[in-house]
Amino acid sequence: MMLLPTRTTLQVSDVAVDLTAASITIGRLDQRLQNHPLKEAFLYRARLDAVRAQAQVDGQAIDPWHLAAVLEGLRLPTQDLEGADRFALVEAAQTAFRLYQWQTHPSATQRHEIARALSHLRPFIRPCGPLLGAASAFHDWLHQGGQRAPFRAALGVLWRKRGVMRSALPLTGPAALRAGAPHDPVRWVPVFLRAVTAEAHSMTEMLRGMERQWVMARREAGAQRRHSRAPAAIDILAARPLTSATTLADLLKMSVNAALDLLERFESRGFVVEVTHRSARRLFALRGFEPLREALMPPRRLASYPLEDTDPALPDELRPSDLVSTLSEQQAAMWKPDFTELEAAMREADHILRKTTSRRNKLRL
Repeated sequence: MMLLPTRTTLQVSDVAVDLTAASITIGRLDQRLQNHPLKEAFLYRARLDAVRAQAQVDGQAIDPWHLAAVLEGLRLPTQDLEGADRFALVEAAQTAFRLYQWQTHPSATQRHEIARALSHLRPFIRPCGPLLGAASAFHDWLHQGGQRAPFRAALGVLWRKRGVMRSALPLTGPAALRAGAPHDPVRWVPVFLRAVTAEAHSMTEMLRGMERQWVMARREAGAQRRHSRAPAAIDILAARPLTSATTLADLLKMSVNAALDLLERFESRGFVVEVTHRSARRLFALRGFEPLREALMPPRRLASYPLEDTDPALPDELRPSDLVSTLSEQQAAMWKPDFTELEAAMREADHILRKTTSRRNKLRL
């Protein structure tokens, strides 16, 4: 019987069920994606969700829709945040972008680290195959102190080269790295395979949901005149994560105003959302991108009301009048506005206005 090259011997028969389930689930999803009109939009959404899950098990809380805003060059709602909150939001978005970069466009340094992870994978793959060998190699890599990000990226490269999948599915099994996961390879390898299977199943459900939204939107948009470009516009919105009126006009060979009117009619009927909260360079998407619209909204703040001196709920030592009285005269003067120059300017403006009015009246006479 074939044995895995791990420090603790693991027989293939111990994980046969999990290995079979992973192979079938990944294969079905990959086959379904081939030549699918929603493929690019689906991979966009899948990567956002994968980055969120990876960051979560790494002990970092991120909003994947903030990452989507960064990728589209949109400004995050930091203007109304305090310094610490603003820093936390930007840092989380940068963390998400770095995780995304490992999977899509790695830098030269990251490519070198991915190559190291691939070299670590090869001795495990030859005797055991791409799935089972990758699981064992991942455990050994982590046991030796290797970083998670380069190995996650290496998994996608390896599985595409070995024919496990043809699309760049971001399958990394992050649930296998949660707190409480077993440490020894005999128990961890099946956990990893089950995590990858669950991840692929979740992506399949995501694709089904996107298909339902696309079909419904196309059906509703198609109930127009025979030569309407609305169905084609829905297909473009489905194939692209976010679309502007300019892009839609270029693809459909129509004016920008006509394309914008079409998008606004889609939005009013509820199967398209506008996510940017602005009048210029507005971006639209099919339903499902509402979280991005929410992520770009400024944070909601509770209204503040002035405290009254007679508020009986306040202890005597916290009354505003007492607090103000403790300020020195010098400190109080710092906060006292000086309207001398403003009042002088207003008097001068009134004088000029009176002279101008007087001249006009003399000319009329």
